[in-house]
Amino acid sequence: MIIIPKQVKGKAMEIMYLLLFIIVLDIAALRWGFNSQDNIDSPEWLKRLQRHL
Repeated sequence: MIIIPKQVKGKAMEIMYLLLFIIVLDIAALRWGFNSQDNIDSPEWLKRLQRHL
């Protein structure tokens, strides 16, 4: 059995939590983000404007 010091375990957990946070943000951006390549007259922008008014 390999013995890992607590400091290394703590750093590994910090990195895992950071990666998990980044993955969650990425999924949220894919789900609720918008495509900035659309021009201002696209139906998507018009739909978003109507939803917020």
